[in-house]
Amino acid sequence: MIPVIGLGADEHAKVAIEILRSIEAYELVGLLDPKKNLWNTKVLDVPMLGDDDLLPGLYEKGIRHTFIGLGSIGDTTPAIHPKAIVSPSARISGGLP
Repeated sequence: MIPVIGLGADEHAKVAIEILRSIEAYELVGLLDPKKNLWNTKVLDVPMLGDDDLLPGLYEKGIRHTFIGLGSIGDTTPAIHPKAIVSPSARISGGLP
C-alpha cells in the first residue's frame, strides 16, 4: 500500500478519501489542515495530524504522496469514483441563475 497524506480536511477531502479507499492501493496516514480546532480529530476515520509544518517530518518517514482536499479548481475528471453512476433520468442544465 502507498502511504498518502491529505492536505485539507473539508468536504472535498471526504470525496478524495472515499475515492482512494475504493481504489484500495493507498494507506491514508492522516490529514493536515491549518485549523487548530480540527487537530486530534478524525475525518471519515482518518486522523487530523496538524498543519503543513509536519510535511518535512512525514517526508523523512517515507511518505511521498499527498492529495489535495481543499476544494477543486478546473478539470477534476481524473478523480472519478469507480462506482459512480449517472441516472438514466438525469438532465444536464445550466444550473440556477
